[in-house]
Amino acid sequence: MQMLLFKSILILSCLVLVGCETAESSREKRIARSLHIFQRYPGQTKESLRSGEVQVGFDEDMVYFAMGSPTLS
Repeated sequence: MQMLLFKSILILSCLVLVGCETAESSREKRIARSLHIFQRYPGQTKESLRSGEVQVGFDEDMVYFAMGSPTLS
């Protein structure tokens, strides 16, 4: 009985971990969806966006690539 419980908890834990999305993977998905826009930026800007950094002077698309959509609370 204990072994069955352990296996069940292990399987559920794995499923939860597999379903989690990281900030980096979310950023890469946003970039991939609008690659034609992302490709216009110079190299240093692309690096900043890929690392999630926002800098003064970034336009709306750049902030979206770096941070995603705003959430309302």
